[in-house]
Amino acid sequence: LDQLEAMSPIPDTGSLRGDVLAYARRITNSVSQPDGFAFLRAVIGACKLDHSPDADGVQHLRRRGGEIQAMLDRAADQTHELQLTDVFDGILAPIYFRTLFGVGGIDDAYLNSLVDRLLAPRHPAPQHS
Repeated sequence: LDQLEAMSPIPDTGSLRGDVLAYARRITNSVSQPDGFAFLRAVIGACKLDHSPDADGVQHLRRRGGEIQAMLDRAADQTHELQLTDVFDGILAPIYFRTLFGVGGIDDAYLNSLVDRLLAPRHPAPQHS
């Protein structure tokens, strides 16, 4: 886990869009390699078997999650109030789903569409009286 994190630092391109897109590209490239795919399956297996806070998979997700949240927090464009779960839901889940189940390809156009959706302005939910 430590080696993987050292080899795949969170990008700092100077813009939130650039950071998230670079991260999405890096993740896609990583999980498309045999070692990266095996690692993804191992983390999923570790989390599935052991939800304790000290489990290796949980520790990896916690550390990586902190790094992703720091990327979101340092964004110069503060019009986006994104949280870690937004990146999980909008970027990681679609990439991992398509990789694990072999559903459709993941090309640059697809990654751009994920980032565009993630960064699209959000409209607050209507308030009911």
